[in-house]
Amino acid sequence: MSEILSWFEDTEKFRAELEIGHHWELRVAYYLLCQGFVVQVPRLRFRKNLEELPEYRDQKDIWIGKDRFHLEVKSRNLEFTSVDDFPYDTALVDTVKGWEAKWPRPFAVVMVSQKTGERIIAPTTLQDHWQKKIRYDNYRGFEDEFYEAPKAALRNWIWLIEALRAYGE
Repeated sequence: MSEILSWFEDTEKFRAELEIGHHWELRVAYYLLCQGFVVQVPRLRFRKNLEELPEYRDQKDIWIGKDRFHLEVKSRNLEFTSVDDFPYDTALVDTVKGWEAKWPRPFAVVMVSQKTGERIIAPTTLQDHWQKKIRYDNYRGFEDEFYEAPKAALRNWIWLIEALRAYGE
């Protein structure tokens, strides 16, 4: 637990990660705008101290339409252009604790390659296929329990566009 706390106490590293994440949220929002969707990206906010942490736990990344759906965006320092060339058999979706704090659940999780800018999707309708695994996070320096989506439960970007259009957005 002390390793987790030290990650959250490392303000510079924590802030840098949030800024990188926000950059990719804006890029995904731009791609959606180009497809004709109305999107909102909340402004980036930082906690002043650790006591404020619970207030920031369930921030939404992107709203589609008038707060009808929201998306979670996760960027990874991996190279991929589609589900077909994703380099692993599973994709990390979120920590179990982080995911369980999200309510309502996102429509989908958009995973972005920081190397190619391409996106793959973990639809939350396929969450029953996700697995819980304990993983060591090399960057943050601690072990945590994560949800992982197998490749069979991932979709390409076009799936998201077609699914959002089918829902009337």
